[in-house]
Amino acid sequence: MKNKYGVPYHEYEIILNNGESKVIDVGCEEDWGDIQGCVPDDCDDWQDSLGWGNDCDGHIKILKVTDKNDNEIPMDEFRQDVADFIVYFEA
Repeated sequence: MKNKYGVPYHEYEIILNNGESKVIDVGCEEDWGDIQGCVPDDCDDWQDSLGWGNDCDGHIKILKVTDKNDNEIPMDEFRQDVADFIVYFEA
């Protein structure tokens, strides 16, 4: 979700398939660096899923994302918000 100036809100809560939740700030690479697309070993609908984790340990599917006001963020919108910040950290 973006503010009226088109800037993504920074803080999100992600709800994982294993029941865990994490609060992340997309302005902080250490927070969003483990958000990646899923692979076949992660879940059945891996092609359309985002996960939390890494290539070595696997990814836990992200089921739901909310902003700090508990508004649910569509997964495609969240994926784009994270992608928008990746360009700042690429070398």
